[in-house]
Formats: sequence, structure tokens, C-alpha cells
Amino acid sequence: MKKLFYVRHSLKEGDVISAEGLVKAKELGMRFSETVTDLFHGILVRTAQTLIAVMTGMGKFCENTTLHPVIEEIGTQDLFDEMVTPAFKEARKTASSNLEALMMENIEVSNFPFFLHNSGAGVEKMFSMMSDGGVGLAIGHDPIISLATEHFGLKLNGYQMKELEYIIFTEENGKITAEFGWDN
Repeated sequence: MKKLFYVRHSLKEGDVISAEGLVKAKELGMRFSETVTDLFHGILVRTAQTLIAVMTGMGKFCENTTLHPVIEEIGTQDLFDEMVTPAFKEARKTASSNLEALMMENIEVSNFPFFLHNSGAGVEKMFSMMSDGGVGLAIGHDPIISLATEHFGLKLNGYQMKELEYIIFTEENGKITAEFGWDN
């Protein structure tokens, strides 16, 4: 069995994590009870900053904890540019979540299956890089995490993930499941 904690990045100020966000990410790390074997983040700097702050708070890793190369499926600038269109921004004004805004009629619906598949492929890719019994920590973005969650059958029902909330993905015997990492 493998376990992956997929965390939304911390509070941001522009494109970087705010001072408050760094403190909150470190506090999350202090509450983390698992010993992490694998670390993942996306291409945008705020994911790496959040990962460093959470790791600082954790203070416990196995001797062979692996920091993996950037996982593009966690989110590239190109992918965000495709998702965060003027139509998305307009839909976000009335939608309850980023995921709901992506699914609204005025968004290019032909892209939605690609976004859904790509997000799930990111989780599968991270699991493929982990050893049996491994525990991964990934820092990413919403709606990418929400899309991956939906891909593996856990419905968020319009819920907007907040900063530092996470989904716990488990892979056992080739099957991936998802559960909320917070009280929902």
C-alpha cells in the first residue's frame, strides 16, 4: 500500500507564499504524524515554498526521503493559462468553487475531460515513483487537486478547497482511492 497526501499550497501574496502562509504551512507540518518517504511539488514557486515550510514543521523524514523532480501534471503555467481564461474568471464570480467554474456552460467543455484525465494521471505518476509502503507529500493547486479527486470518484459537490487542505490518496493492489483529509 502507498499513501499520498495531496495538499493545496498555502496562503499567497501574488505568486509567492505570504509570511502568514509560511507560518501556517509550518504549523501543518508540526501536526503531520506520518513519516514521509516521497516529496512532490509543481512548477510554480508557491508549491515549492509551501513544501519547504511544511517539511520544516515536520522535522521527521526517513533516511532515504526522496525529493522528486517537478510533476508537470500538478500544474504548469501553460495548463493554468488554458484553465484560467476570461470565461473561467467570469464563471468564478458565481461558482462555489474553481472546479464548478471549470464545469460551467461558458467554459470550453471540450477541454474538461483532458483536465480531468491529466489531473488523475498526475496522481498515478506520483504513485509510480513511490516504493511499496511509501508515504508521499505533494503540494499543488486547486482545481488540479479537485479534478484528481473527482477522477478517482470522490465528489467535492462544489466545495472549494482552502489553502493547506488536502486529499489523502491511497493505492493498494493497483486501485487508487481518495478521501478527505479534513472534516467535511
